[in-house]
Amino acid sequence: MAKACGLRIGPRRFELVVLDGSSKKPKIVQSLVGQIPPDEEDPVGAAAHALKAAIKSNGISTDNLGLVIDSRIAAFRELSLPVEEVSKIESVLKFEVESQLPQFNIEDVVVDFYIKDVASASSSLLVTAVPKEDLRAALEVCSGAGFDPLEIEVETTALVNAAASTGVCAVDEAQILVHVGEESTAVALVDGGKVREMRVIQVGALSYSPHGHEGTADASAEGEDDEEDLVEHQEGGAQANPERVDELVQRIRRELSRTVSAARTSNELTGVYFSGFSLPGLVEGDILGIPINALEGFELEGFERAESGGYGDCAVAYGAALNRMGGGIIRPSLRREELKFSGAMERLELPVAVMCLLITTFLGVWYMYLGEERRSIDSDLQFMLDSSVNYMIGDPKNGKPGNLRYPPEALANYVEKNTGRVPGSDPPAYRADPIRNRYEQLVYVRSSLQDHQRELQKQLGHDTEQQQPQSALKALTLVLDQIATDDDRYGRMAFHKLDADYNAATTRNGDSVTVVMDVAFFDESSAAASSNYEALINDLRDQPWCLEVDYSSSDPIDGLERGVFLPSLRVNVDVSKSGEVEL
Repeated sequence: MAKACGLRIGPRRFELVVLDGSSKKPKIVQSLVGQIPPDEEDPVGAAAHALKAAIKSNGISTDNLGLVIDSRIAAFRELSLPVEEVSKIESVLKFEVESQLPQFNIEDVVVDFYIKDVASASSSLLVTAVPKEDLRAALEVCSGAGFDPLEIEVETTALVNAAASTGVCAVDEAQILVHVGEESTAVALVDGGKVREMRVIQVGALSYSPHGHEGTADASAEGEDDEEDLVEHQEGGAQANPERVDELVQRIRRELSRTVSAARTSNELTGVYFSGFSLPGLVEGDILGIPINALEGFELEGFERAESGGYGDCAVAYGAALNRMGGGIIRPSLRREELKFSGAMERLELPVAVMCLLITTFLGVWYMYLGEERRSIDSDLQFMLDSSVNYMIGDPKNGKPGNLRYPPEALANYVEKNTGRVPGSDPPAYRADPIRNRYEQLVYVRSSLQDHQRELQKQLGHDTEQQQPQSALKALTLVLDQIATDDDRYGRMAFHKLDADYNAATTRNGDSVTVVMDVAFFDESSAAASSNYEALINDLRDQPWCLEVDYSSSDPIDGLERGVFLPSLRVNVDVSKSGEVEL
């Protein structure tokens, strides 16, 4: 069985729940509620210190932890898109919802969504937008406390998952779920087991406490004169002037009345369920005829509830832990974009830095090795170049002729200016071509010699680039060699005439030689002789150098010997293909 943690961090307190078992039968094995001391100079540090001390003193493992943040920083919008695939929704979501979030720069918020309905290739979405700055602040608190949450969500989504696990969200009923926080109240409308609406009431249980924020414009207008009417608040709640508490209750109930009256549900609205901080008179009676209930079923046996006497103190934290176990009806994900992998990157910083250092060291050593190898190769090439120059040209100025008695003038000038040792240099320095390295210098010298050689061959009439006509004798030899391969294959033959003529190339055909033969084939019968010359014709056609075989007529031979006479057997031969042999 796997354990999962759920943690809610609010402005004034935190709740943490540890679940064990499975998502279908979770069991609360540990739970705690702690206070966050007010600190105007370093609120993040104060929250991290209080959270770290509580986790350490209770021995809680935070390996699989889901974090819940205050809903008052979130904005909820409804949106319809003409797509169904989640990947396509994610690719266009920010662009489509940007016009509905004028208070934010779309690049400064993280956007999550819940698909309410899919019909006719379109999706109805419930979109949650949270500023990245607030997410980073929550992550800094967790980092200061010594752990990294795997996922972040707002109170509304965690509340829905918690309520669904207790059986409150039935498929044939509709409910309104409420979580009363320190400075805001989160509200979710669930119809038939699906979330239909989320909103935030900017008034909480501590809105009028000395360290809380004013919840209304009227309250802020009263200013500091009202602080004398306030008494010290106790853990988890505010015990202020009864009139002020009643004003809070009336404000929350009035906003909930608006939610109830505006609700359009397919199923009957059966109840309003409260969790979080308690206020006298809030969970009493009904709202527009809808009964009010406390969201129960999350208390640990033997666990002492905070003095506030809250309704399901750990409901929201329970929902976050349940989500980490794979339960619930919503899969929120606010650790998107660069924040989604921030924790993983922090854990990889040291290994990545060490790996980069090792790669840099390896590249430096490899660079030095290649440099040394290059210098060695360059020295060998310099020796080859000097040796080649000394062998070919020598040192004419000092009376040392080379083997090339009459070197080309251009080559001699190039060698003199760009090769050899600089006179009087110490240590030895060598001339170098400014545009060629040592290897390119060797290639240039060789190509210069080859060019000069071809020029001399042209002057002597040995131009190998000029194509010679094909040999008629070679063509005749190819045909006769084929006939002589097997004396018995073609029977006994008698040549009356042999001739070979060269055919010059045309625009359609290349050079060729036509071999003409007047030949007689003798055998026991004319039919056998016909078979012999047909075999010869087929074998000639199979040769790569044979272009065409043809004869004008065949005459039978009757008399003392029998056979067939071919007065003009023509074989068209391409001598240039005589070296091509098919294996």
